[in-house]
Amino acid sequence: MAEDAKRALPDEYRLISVADVHGDCDALKLILTKLGLIDASGHWAGGRTTLVQTGDLVDRGAQFEEVLKLLVQLQQEAPQSGGRVILMLGNHELMNLMGDAAYTPPEEIEEAGGEEGWRLSWEPAGNIGSTVRANLQGIARVEGVLFSHAGVPPKLAQLVTREGEGVDVFNSWLHRALAHSMSEIAQMAATSSRDRRDLDSQLKLQPQDEGAMTAGEFLDKHPGLALGDPGPFWTRSFAKGLQKQACKEVALTLKAFRVSRMVVGHTPQFSGDVGVRCSGQLILADTAISSGMVSTPGTNHPSALEFDTRTGAGVAHYFRPNGWEEDGRQVPLPDVPLTEQGPAFTSEAMQASPALTAGAAPSRAAADVAWPSGGASLRGQVLTPQPPLGFDELAESGSCSRMLLASMPTLAAVLAIVMLLAAMGLKPWPWRKCMHRHLGVRAGVGGYGLND
Repeated sequence: MAEDAKRALPDEYRLISVADVHGDCDALKLILTKLGLIDASGHWAGGRTTLVQTGDLVDRGAQFEEVLKLLVQLQQEAPQSGGRVILMLGNHELMNLMGDAAYTPPEEIEEAGGEEGWRLSWEPAGNIGSTVRANLQGIARVEGVLFSHAGVPPKLAQLVTREGEGVDVFNSWLHRALAHSMSEIAQMAATSSRDRRDLDSQLKLQPQDEGAMTAGEFLDKHPGLALGDPGPFWTRSFAKGLQKQACKEVALTLKAFRVSRMVVGHTPQFSGDVGVRCSGQLILADTAISSGMVSTPGTNHPSALEFDTRTGAGVAHYFRPNGWEEDGRQVPLPDVPLTEQGPAFTSEAMQASPALTAGAAPSRAAADVAWPSGGASLRGQVLTPQPPLGFDELAESGSCSRMLLASMPTLAAVLAIVMLLAAMGLKPWPWRKCMHRHLGVRAGVGGYGLND
């Protein structure tokens, strides 16, 4: 079965990533089986493939320990065939490392012996805590693709890459930081405006200047820039920021790491489709894979990304959680040529890429992905641009900037109507929704929003 699902791409050029699993081992096994990465016994069958999981293994679903055990097992088995499994830390692992189990299913806490047992299991000497600290990392770079749970902010990227490639610098610091206790990590995650000001000042210094620090030394003094809200485990500026600013930040991060794409999870795409921003330079891969993310069984959206490391061509794979008749949808990502210097920042890259949708599901033979030397294509599928978004859809899609710009000629009249509606006790829904989504208003206690 797993052999049938393998694509034409040779193993040594396959790079596959899976986003937030959130305690759903059944969905994870479905994805790995259909992509030929595990056999019927759950052992590595991916040959020389590289698999990256971008964090948030824990919370929401009740199979976290099964997920962790399977992925660590595959991490150990893959090198025997020349493959690799890279496991990454998400904000939900970080929450539990700080003692916050707000999203952990009660049955998992009960199995651990109650809240105290669960907390102790995440301490440095605990069975979960020691495994997570030993096997998960913060960011990863594979060929021309940068992987991060939420996205590496450009100034942090510039800081860690001043000493070389940057990934090892950040991961080494992270492992030292996570050796602390829960209470200490929670204190380290606090941030202030001074942290940002000091980072700006530090980036202006040359290594030989007085006051210049290594990235590790600077993060030791300002750990909240890495572990807190503005850092690569929590930020939503890439996924939800206004298009022009978000793409400018993406381009700066890619340039610092000398890569062509950044793949993130963290922000759910409840449509079930992978999000594409900045002409394919940013991929939002969290499609609500876990059944713990949805209220109706079977409405979760298992998915994975596959890249050809020779050309940078990419494909999004979509799977059905309740059995397969065929291979499901396979949709190509916009081509972004691989480069060692990172992509050129152009006005074109700041434009929203047209979303693509697949036509009727083809037969398995017709659906196989062809991987020509110049990029990726799909046989047997007709890809058509989606129709222009309406007013409601613009508000929901995170494109409030376009909605506001389109309304500029009549803005004065609209504001007068809004004021009239407010006086009448009615809610001007599109504008209210826009403000809540894109001006940083977050619902929830302690700064954790509904979709964190």
